[in-house]
Amino acid sequence: MLLSKKAQRRLHFLRRLKRASLPPSILTTFYRGTIESVLTSCITVWYGNCSTADRKTLQRTVNTAAKIIGAPLPFLARCS
Repeated sequence: MLLSKKAQRRLHFLRRLKRASLPPSILTTFYRGTIESVLTSCITVWYGNCSTADRKTLQRTVNTAAKIIGAPLPFLARCS
């Protein structure tokens, strides 16, 4: 899925900011502006047609970002 690849590439920059010892509040702001915005763009159109595997891939991206930041992030995809 192209969307998840784009978001995963941006995780690299989140990791770099974490290594620069930025506080979680700034990391969360970066996540919301650059990664979450990619994941949620036109979500009402494409989410209904996503497979369970695609939803899990997207949620793994969110979970990875939460681990990097060190703070909980809201769920993007509830997987059945």
